Amino acid sequence: MKRTFLAVVAAFALAVPNIVAQTNNPPDSPPPKPQADQPPPKQDPGVRKLSRRERKDRIKNLSEKYRQFLADVEPIMQDS
Repeated sequence: MKRTFLAVVAAFALAVPNIVAQTNNPPDSPPPKPQADQPPPKQDPGVRKLSRRERKDRIKNLSEKYRQFLADVEPIMQDS
């Protein structure tokens, strides 16, 4: 009886990692490659880039708190 119990426990201990590792997810397929003949995606028509003057005017109209924030984050800001 003890041997049977130990055999079952050992078999279960060896099988648990395999049972846990199995998933129902399909294997990852590679992402589609962009076509060379396709034009780059266009910018949203509702969004336009501000001119340098418009940016300066908007920054000038901000409160000191927000101007200080822009000065602090300027080194890490990206164009987008």
